[in-house]
Amino acid sequence: MTSCSFIGTSTAFLPAIKKEGLRPRGQTSVKPAYGHASSAKPGNPDLLYFTTQETMARFAARAAAAVHGGEPVILEVRNLDKAKAEPDEDSREKTAEASLARMGSIGYRGRVPADKVKVRGP
Repeated sequence: MTSCSFIGTSTAFLPAIKKEGLRPRGQTSVKPAYGHASSAKPGNPDLLYFTTQETMARFAARAAAAVHGGEPVILEVRNLDKAKAEPDEDSREKTAEASLARMGSIGYRGRVPADKVKVRGP
């Protein structure tokens, strides 16, 4: 598994992220934004979705800003707990490693503490 992962979001959420870290949507009152303009179904509310591809994170960040306001922002997290990694269901793979190889993304079950989250940029 990669040591560096990205997640795209909106600057509207940075104060909460800096205080509480990253939490799955199911632990917040935030509605899904990724895929909002298409027929894509929202991901699992119990997972955070990380990618190794900055372009994918940038797309998610733009979607979050369009739905929730603020500006797009990419966050970087290093050394995620491999035991909490799951395949992104869109990959249709059975393991997180295979999901990374196929799509460059994984689901992550659990919270990421604020001190492990770095703002990378727009």
